[in-house]
Amino acid sequence: MTFTYYKYSLLLLGSVFLTGNLSISVNALENNNFSTATSSVPYLAQEIKSNNKTDSREYTYKAPDSKIISNTKQLIEAQGYRVEVFGSEQVLLQQVKDIEPSAFIKGDTIQVGIFSQQANAENMVRKLAVKGFWARIKVQ
Repeated sequence: MTFTYYKYSLLLLGSVFLTGNLSISVNALENNNFSTATSSVPYLAQEIKSNNKTDSREYTYKAPDSKIISNTKQLIEAQGYRVEVFGSEQVLLQQVKDIEPSAFIKGDTIQVGIFSQQANAENMVRKLAVKGFWARIKVQ
């Protein structure tokens, strides 16, 4: 137990010692004083030269524009109304395609279409109900 205590104490002291050297090196880098930094921690103060010029790159970042939709009408118009028929059998898909040719199987349902207006989605559900299909509208 005492050996473990001494081992961790030495590790702690070593990390404090290294942290002190690193802070000196960082200060030396900030002040462009490389003489002490290169002797204590050479990998932090390394200069890269090519053709007697120091390579440097400057990056300018700009935050993306955030468009805030304040009008709730815009939010409603951005919604989509997905019409689905329950079932995923090929025979059922062919029958639904007689009403809407672009229908396809998606998971355990058949997606008939996505409509931007709720009234159009409701009309499609009525067409499907007349033919005996049970459909639902999911708001996206």
